Amino acid sequence: MNKLASSGLLNDPGTCGVPKDGFGPRVEAYGRVHCALDYDLANVGMIAVDGGFVVIDTASSLQTGREIRREFEKRAGGPPRAVIYTHSHPDHIGGADAFCDSGVPIWAQQGFAGELEVTQLMPAAHFTRGAKQSGAALPLDQVARDTIGPPFRLSGEPRPPIRFPTALLESRTSFEIGEVRIELHAAPGETHDHLFVWLPDERTLFAGDNIYRGFPNLYAIRGVPPRPVRQWIDSLDAMRRLDPAPEVMVLGHTETICGAREIHELLTVYRDAIARVHDSVVAGINAGRTPDELVEEIDLPRDLREHPYLQERYGTLRGAIRGIYCGYVGWFDGDAANLDPFTLKEVARQLVPLIGGPERVIGQIEAAESQGNVRWALWLAQVLLVGQPASKKLRRKKAELLERLAADCVNPLMKNWMRSDAELLRERQHLPDKPRINGATIAEIPVETLVRLMPSRLNPRRSANLSYTIGYEFTDTGKRFTFFVRSGIGEVAPGLDEQAEVVIRTTEADFKRILVAGEVRPLSAEFRMRVQLVAPKGGVLSRLKMLRALMRLRRCIVQP
Repeated sequence: MNKLASSGLLNDPGTCGVPKDGFGPRVEAYGRVHCALDYDLANVGMIAVDGGFVVIDTASSLQTGREIRREFEKRAGGPPRAVIYTHSHPDHIGGADAFCDSGVPIWAQQGFAGELEVTQLMPAAHFTRGAKQSGAALPLDQVARDTIGPPFRLSGEPRPPIRFPTALLESRTSFEIGEVRIELHAAPGETHDHLFVWLPDERTLFAGDNIYRGFPNLYAIRGVPPRPVRQWIDSLDAMRRLDPAPEVMVLGHTETICGAREIHELLTVYRDAIARVHDSVVAGINAGRTPDELVEEIDLPRDLREHPYLQERYGTLRGAIRGIYCGYVGWFDGDAANLDPFTLKEVARQLVPLIGGPERVIGQIEAAESQGNVRWALWLAQVLLVGQPASKKLRRKKAELLERLAADCVNPLMKNWMRSDAELLRERQHLPDKPRINGATIAEIPVETLVRLMPSRLNPRRSANLSYTIGYEFTDTGKRFTFFVRSGIGEVAPGLDEQAEVVIRTTEADFKRILVAGEVRPLSAEFRMRVQLVAPKGGVLSRLKMLRALMRLRRCIVQP
């Protein structure tokens, strides 16, 4: 008899697919598979194996990851033996350090680094937009509860270490751990680096974030590159065609689904909804339709529109249509009148006098509001506000209209964003500070990635008059790069350019800790000991002059 069966670990069937009233951390079991729900925004899965467990995703924080690890170790009777990321979103990888003991392999899809680099390219934007959609600036009792997990709160602690995978999946692989056969399948969808985990002997599927209890985010309002919607459909089809058919499907968020028929039907409904939207948009593009026309024309069939897993409590149909359209053909809608569209300021300069001046526009706003046309009232308020951004009266009016719209909005992410903007306009709340990074946070990010991101971190105004060439030589790996700054434009090239005014010699670890994370002050003894500044043109520059030049450059770089 299998050791797990004799220990009783296979005898707790758990409860499948039943939404719980109110949030509460819990672990549910389905044979050797366990799922930690509502400890965090995302679920954490576990496969009990001989001698320990395999963890699928790791929560968003070290604290939560450690708490879940303790519970899993009690159930499995041993430590982590492997970590698998379904994808690179922070709510799935942030707690990895809690599970990654020395020698524990980390599996991910081969697109992991590229997907993560996009996030690192715009850290401030991702943080601000993510904070708004999650309601991070709102009191907890005002945060709209969505269907994907508990409210996501920011702790103010430094960002947890980003643990990079040690084993990469190209398309499909399988292996055994503790006598359990595990298959990994590349499954692009919500992200390009997504995968699903399949246990054929247990007929258990870990679907990750490619299916939700809500309409999918084919476009995410927090801002993402175009999502691979056609591949998303293919990935759902790959799960539908698994043989034998899955009897348990663990989701990346919310409750597990049980029953082969139920799982197949749900996957079919979900892929059909995505395919209907995708194919309708493509047909519309080919017919010369604009995105404005398509959002008025495209709808789901009634059986899909009313399905409980396709309610607009995560993504929205209109957002998906616009996202797919823009992903294929960009912002231009094909109408020559819109080749160079007016900015909102230009609209305001023309429209406000045409209506009769600001007071008449305010009258139109109040009339629209009294008639229940809140969206139109909000647009008019924005037209006025763009020309008078400091007007407290207009800011209050816009905040009131946002709150009215939020009251009737069924989409939690949009509701949170509206309420967040209303609070910010009133200056009653402020977005939380962006979590700090330290050397541990970025220790495993390849130095090439960090150097490659430097041009995008230049502040164009501060560096507008700066022309400078600086070399980087990493003494522990021999890697060399040159960073050129020309009138606010940055360029990174491999190797050391002979025209470099200063060369920085240090190790990769000290570069990350001192020069990127800023853990050491430039005038300190530790800085002098760990960072060597060299003038390759013959040492005309003194160390102090080189340090001043370096500090000037650092003031022009936006910190991650």
